[in-house]
Amino acid sequence: MKTTLIIVLTALALSSATAFAQKTAKIPEGFLETMQGDWKGKLTYTDYQNDATQVTMDVWLKSSIEKSKLIKQFYYREPDGTTKQQAKSQDTTYIAKNGYALVESGYTLPFSIVESTTTQTKQSSSTTKDGVNTERSASESSKQRIVMETSDNDNNKPSTIRVTIDTTPHSMVIKKEVKYNGTNSFFVRHTFNYTK
Repeated sequence: MKTTLIIVLTALALSSATAFAQKTAKIPEGFLETMQGDWKGKLTYTDYQNDATQVTMDVWLKSSIEKSKLIKQFYYREPDGTTKQQAKSQDTTYIAKNGYALVESGYTLPFSIVESTTTQTKQSSSTTKDGVNTERSASESSKQRIVMETSDNDNNKPSTIRVTIDTTPHSMVIKKEVKYNGTNSFFVRHTFNYTK
């Protein structure tokens, strides 16, 4: 009996620690600021009609921070079109729950942050002329990533939605994955690849 009680208490402690660890992922400082600016790139998405066919189009994003919210205006060109078009609505993103959640317009519930990383990279270079170093320079770059999840409908089906956002000073990748309820694996609904 005593052994069983110890095993149960140990299991409870481990599950509590795991639950706490899952809640500790937080949005990196200045993350929304890295997403603002004028971006251009490509959108590749999985067609809603068959969840298999891939379509790619040119896209542009203008985003700015207003009152702690990231306001995003999306422009696109259909694969068979020549005219740049503006999406019918603008999206809004803001941080909630002291940095442990992100609210995205168009979704019923906030996204919980399940992973968050910041990587600093230092680079140095020198110019040599006639065997003599004439110029030295150093630069530092930051890469940030968040992975977040929520429950919502995708293609009119209850789903788990996972979004991964990677940012650097000159690039941004936003990948949305979907797992329909009752299925075992995620598939990529769309990926935005942007550069400044």
